[in-house]
Amino acid sequence: MEYILPIRTKSEANCRDHWAKKGRRVKLQRNMSRAYAMEAIHDRDRPMIPPIEVMLVRISPGRKLDTDNLAGSNKAIRDGIADALKIDDGDVGQLKFTYDQEKGPPKTYAVRVTITDSI
Repeated sequence: MEYILPIRTKSEANCRDHWAKKGRRVKLQRNMSRAYAMEAIHDRDRPMIPPIEVMLVRISPGRKLDTDNLAGSNKAIRDGIADALKIDDGDVGQLKFTYDQEKGPPKTYAVRVTITDSI
């Protein structure tokens, strides 16, 4: 299954926002990603069977992030998807995340999520 999250991700490691502003952003990203994932899972005709692989593709008109910043910018999204799947995101035997990025049109920010299971 594949869907688009209309979320603008930032390099959290390089971001110097006030802690409250960052907290609101992270909470919004996690809640949105959980809601979108739950809707996508609900629309399936069968349950997800582990191991589950999740591909997160950052879409942004700006510069590309290096690999550690790319993973960090998607942390809240990763947590929200894991919440929806009811699987600990640290359990690599059950849930695996991979990351990529692509350049998008001007003023277009999103994350393309692709979730596949073992069947």
